[in-house]
Amino acid sequence: MNGGTTFLTRICRRMHTLGKRPAVLVMFDDMDQELHEELKKHATVFYLWKYVPSFGKVLPSRLQTFGPIKWRKLLADLDQYSEHVHVMGVFGLMFAYRLFGKVVRTPTLSVGVYHQNEFLYDSKGRLFPREAQRIFRDVPSRNIVFFNESTKENYERFFSKDYSEAAVVPIGIDIQNHTPSARRKPFRIVSVGNLVDFKTYNEHVIRIVASLRVQFPDISYHIYGTGQTHDRLESLIRELDVSKQVQIKGLIPYAEFNDVVGEASVFVGSGTALLEAASLGIPALIGIESIAQPQTYGFLCDVPGLSYNEYIDEYNKLEMQMCIAQVLSDFNLANEIGNKCKAKAKRFSIDETVSGIMRLSGRDFIPPRIKSMKLWLLAFFLIETAILEKTQKEPSFGDRRNQSFSAHSQR
Repeated sequence: MNGGTTFLTRICRRMHTLGKRPAVLVMFDDMDQELHEELKKHATVFYLWKYVPSFGKVLPSRLQTFGPIKWRKLLADLDQYSEHVHVMGVFGLMFAYRLFGKVVRTPTLSVGVYHQNEFLYDSKGRLFPREAQRIFRDVPSRNIVFFNESTKENYERFFSKDYSEAAVVPIGIDIQNHTPSARRKPFRIVSVGNLVDFKTYNEHVIRIVASLRVQFPDISYHIYGTGQTHDRLESLIRELDVSKQVQIKGLIPYAEFNDVVGEASVFVGSGTALLEAASLGIPALIGIESIAQPQTYGFLCDVPGLSYNEYIDEYNKLEMQMCIAQVLSDFNLANEIGNKCKAKAKRFSIDETVSGIMRLSGRDFIPPRIKSMKLWLLAFFLIETAILEKTQKEPSFGDRRNQSFSAHSQR
């Protein structure tokens, strides 16, 4: 399962319920098949590569954003859906600029900042990352959607721009009337999500399990997910000799999420997985992204507002080991925290998300047309960036989600 795709599916399901079946233009073919099938129940799904002429398909998928397109066919297919175009990332925004240069009437363009570092990163002075940030900065603040207060404040500081007109909505989930499972496994810790560098909490919890196994002989940690840090985590498990306690279980079908997470005594994570665990009444411990120390803000119920997994200087930090030990030691305390997390999760209703995004309809913005020469330059800059990052071993754009905002000293 993938957090972005599950969120998109929830958005489309809710819009479909409201009688506004949306269209989704899939830019890259890397969607989870189960979620893909669910998405098609609630949205009309189009695929960018089907509108790329055969001679353009030799380009890597990201470069197809700037390549030849069968515009007449694409515009005809999207015609009835073109009142509001909402994009979810850098490449979607750049393609939307191209699309707006082709449509006859003027739809609304809105940009969602689904990960804080999608547009906020140290560009290392490289041309493509800098141009991506410039294009984003030119979008009026009233057409931007942030999903928590902290990200909005960080963007205001980084871009030196007033985003007071931007929408701030929760990264919504389906709120469930669910009682914590009677099958809850004592001393079971669970995490669900892609295994990527910025999710440093996976490594922290493995080390914590090694420290707590004498105090809690039956402690276990089940990690569900795949990704680039898998081998490193497996190596750490062997190094600490916790193979009996810690298991990396691989991908989990989204339909099984409730059953798997319902077994947890405590859930550790970030993103929407943390919110969904909290909505089940599970103590949901916040995994701060990209933090080197095994620290947390506490449980979801402990933080104010909508900000919870980005690094925030002002928030009080607690030791993760202390928080985990507390809920494993006291069943009544665990239930109390679980109930508080469930109550807090209601603030993240998908209904609030959809209504917030739909309120942006009518906020017209006509992006400047990207001319052919500019397209080729963008493609060249992207290739240049990829080569520099590979040869100089100094990632900027490709590694942007693993950056910490506190490290951003330049644009």
